[in-house]
Amino acid sequence: MKQEINPIYIILLLIVVLIFVLFKLMYAKAELHEEQNNFHKTKEMVHHIVELQQNWDSPKRTKNALTRILKSSLLRNSGIIRKDKRGAVELHCSSINAKSASYLISRLLNEPFTLNTMTIKRLNKEEASFSVEIKL
Repeated sequence: MKQEINPIYIILLLIVVLIFVLFKLMYAKAELHEEQNNFHKTKEMVHHIVELQQNWDSPKRTKNALTRILKSSLLRNSGIIRKDKRGAVELHCSSINAKSASYLISRLLNEPFTLNTMTIKRLNKEEASFSVEIKL
């Protein structure tokens, strides 16, 4: 004897398979959205890192900023000696007044410079000597 499969069973099986496929599709869509968000976050981080690298890793920008700082009215007559070396710029001054020294130090620390060494010695209440090496 040959038994026939009830069409209702086939329809129920197809509905169960359809529900299973729909759940898998929703799960895949959620994973896709999560990966897209991660991609966009990574892309923004890369752009941020590139901007930082351009700001910190530009010898021409560093030289121009130092020239601009040293040409300021407070530092023009302070006797700062600038020596350009390969890969670095050295600034020396044997005697500078406190106001000019404060201005110079604040400008050097607020700019995106890589300071290799910085030595400041207080000579008296109003004067100091300093030596700074800035990496290009």
